[in-house]
Amino acid sequence: VISVRIGQRCLASNEAFTELRGRFTRRLHIEDPFLLDRNLHCVLWQDQEYTLYQKIQEACGMLQRGSLPEGLWPFEEAGQRWSWTTDFSKPAAPAAASNAIRRPISSQGTVAKNAISDKKE
Repeated sequence: VISVRIGQRCLASNEAFTELRGRFTRRLHIEDPFLLDRNLHCVLWQDQEYTLYQKIQEACGMLQRGSLPEGLWPFEEAGQRWSWTTDFSKPAAPAAASNAIRRPISSQGTVAKNAISDKKE
């Protein structure tokens, strides 16, 4: 169960969700933070829920490989996709983002080799 009210994901068997309808069906469960018996999965059809599940898995895999999922890209410029990374060849600066650089992402979602831009935001 995804719960905004609690601020975390929990098992459907958690006693905090005793009022949540349909919590033991094999589906994605999203608790309505105001109507505790309402399961927001009711607005998704099974194929839509499956697509959402696939996209969450895809985004998780990209993050584990060090890439950003498409919806989290800072910007897109002339067909070139960018992600933020840290340039470890320079000493760390006091400001957290001061040594952030942009690197183009290939169509496979990986950072292109030797593609470092001098541009900084």
